[in-house]
Amino acid sequence: MLQGKEDLYGGVLVPHAWLPDETLFSLCARHHRLSSNHRASTTCRQLFGHSTQGSAHDLPSRVDEFVSRVGGALGTAEEIIAEHTLLPYYLAFRSPSFGAEAVGAMRGPGIGGLKFGLGVLTSRFRANHPLKACTECMEADRARWLTPYWHRSHQLPGVWICPLHGIPLHQSTLKATGVERFQWHLPSSPHLSAMAVHDDALPALLSLGQTAVSLVSLAPGTHLDPALTTKTYRSALRELDLLHGQGPGRLALKQIGQKYQEFVCPLSGVAELAALPASADDAAREVSRLAYEPRSGTHPIRHVALIVWLFSGLPGFLKRYEEIRSNSMEPEIQGARPCAVERPGKDPDLKLRVISLISQSGLTPTAAARSVGVDTTTAMVWAASAGIPIQKRPSKIKPDVRAKMIKALRRGTEKSVAAQIGQVSVQSVTTLLRTEVGLSDEWRMARFRDAQRLARRRWLRVVGSNPFSGVKAVRLLEPAAFAWLYRNDREWLNSQLTTLHKQVRSNNSHVDWDTRDLALARQVRETCLQLAIDTPGKHIKLWQIYQRLPDLKAKLAKLDRLPVTRDAIHNALSATTSPGSLLDVAIASDPSEHIGGCHGTCA
Repeated sequence: MLQGKEDLYGGVLVPHAWLPDETLFSLCARHHRLSSNHRASTTCRQLFGHSTQGSAHDLPSRVDEFVSRVGGALGTAEEIIAEHTLLPYYLAFRSPSFGAEAVGAMRGPGIGGLKFGLGVLTSRFRANHPLKACTECMEADRARWLTPYWHRSHQLPGVWICPLHGIPLHQSTLKATGVERFQWHLPSSPHLSAMAVHDDALPALLSLGQTAVSLVSLAPGTHLDPALTTKTYRSALRELDLLHGQGPGRLALKQIGQKYQEFVCPLSGVAELAALPASADDAAREVSRLAYEPRSGTHPIRHVALIVWLFSGLPGFLKRYEEIRSNSMEPEIQGARPCAVERPGKDPDLKLRVISLISQSGLTPTAAARSVGVDTTTAMVWAASAGIPIQKRPSKIKPDVRAKMIKALRRGTEKSVAAQIGQVSVQSVTTLLRTEVGLSDEWRMARFRDAQRLARRRWLRVVGSNPFSGVKAVRLLEPAAFAWLYRNDREWLNSQLTTLHKQVRSNNSHVDWDTRDLALARQVRETCLQLAIDTPGKHIKLWQIYQRLPDLKAKLAKLDRLPVTRDAIHNALSATTSPGSLLDVAIASDPSEHIGGCHGTCA
């Protein structure tokens, strides 16, 4: 009876070993049951030294304290986080430094803003990570281990089909819904609700789940390079004939949007995946964002869905990724000049030696370069960067033409234009910029001023043409000017933003509140009717409703925009919970009676 086998570590009685694919929360819940602790806080103090910190089922904190209290018998903090929590799912597409910070947060006294840093809170995917279980796995676990437990592979975002049995998972009505938030639970049929999955969605959901599981199965410390990731995506798009032109290519957005939206459409029936693209335009924008180097914070579900669409799973993606990485690491030998010495940039002392030979020993750049084994042009560039004027070698550029080129470059003229003035190559202009003392800095400053004047003029013009527009509207009209000013002239831009028309902030202008209200009110009435059937004669409490209807909790703060839902909740809470009485209430509060009246005045 492995459930009953436990060891005493530092006075703490804990199960002697991990069960296969078990989460840290599950092991602690088994300890809670084995120890017969009456209060959840007692178990939490025993294991984590705090009454509540450490009880999270997805990203727990105080892991160092847990390791200390069990004497390290269950692994190091890094091993526990990597193998028994959800954090690795979020780290594969993030930088190593961020991964180290995230692990440090979970090892410490509290995770702080970790979920925000992971992009979970702003992704529009569920941030609560609902507990999930497979009924067949529960039976198998009960037969083998005498207890069902929480499998990590079931808890991963995007996993709604059991990877082992291929059946839809059941979702717990506890913990992630806010009900019994700090309690310890093991899977139990009365607290699990089935999820309806359309047959058309099963193959895509299964592939999505298998890819998510493969993601957390990567070797600890694996971090995919963003630039190589985007190159991998684009190589697959090219094979599908969804890129135009040579080189990096231009995305065929219309075709991409149609094809990708067809792929993700069957997944939209799952509440957690509702934030995937809902239209062809949204799908095109999403692929476009991922096909260029993405910003940090992109939710892994977006990567996982694209990988399934393009490569049918993680193995195909990783194979292509490794091929591209290997090719990018090959030395560029075509057209290279043979050289018997190392690149000068690898020895910082060479530059100091060359400058000393020219300025103090009086050697020419050619002689100084020859003595240390670098190119003459390199020596001239180093001398110019140190402010040392040097005698120019004879050049095919005549002095008067050279003077014209320098004058034009000081005004910020494009290299190609300066090359036309001197009838030389752009490379010759680059050499001139680098070898003429101070010219490169003057050229860059002149170009900066020109770009600054242009961006400011365009911004002021669009603001003047739209005096009553807010910041967002003006940004949409002049995105390039805003981006340049934001990166290079932030102080001036901020001073201008304070003069813009202040608009009421809202990110819900696109929401069809009437449709949402009617659908949510119908779900509330159906839930309450089922509660009345299950618990006749007892008054319904609000937490019981959103326990069975998790989507309701997030909408409670917006009930002023959802009058029909608000009435349905009020009627259910004030009614006697017999099926007959609630059925009468449901009939009396038919939403069709509210469409013309309440929504017209309340919305």
